[in-house]
Amino acid sequence: MRSEAVAEETPPGQVDVTFLQGEQTVTVTRPGTTADQAVRALVAGPTADEEAEKVTSTVPRRTVVRAVAVAAGVATVDLGRRFAAGRRAEVLAARIAQLVLTVT
Repeated sequence: MRSEAVAEETPPGQVDVTFLQGEQTVTVTRPGTTADQAVRALVAGPTADEEAEKVTSTVPRRTVVRAVAVAAGVATVDLGRRFAAGRRAEVLAARIAQLVLTVT
């Protein structure tokens, strides 16, 4: 895991996925090479080892990934309703931040 403040190059064949540790973002790597694989890894959530280190996610695990496309440097992500469910603005903001940081 690495903090967002530390810019490291992602190893080949790996994608960066952003989770939370306390109120800070933390980047982990997962197997993959596409934005779609990164989003699916985000939805899958932290591993048991990561959870033991207090890594969490505000993204609901059973969120449906309908489509992920990247064209001309712009990512378009279509997720099921579960992603936008909730009433707490800070949770929704953290969820969106995780998604944006994961696909950029």
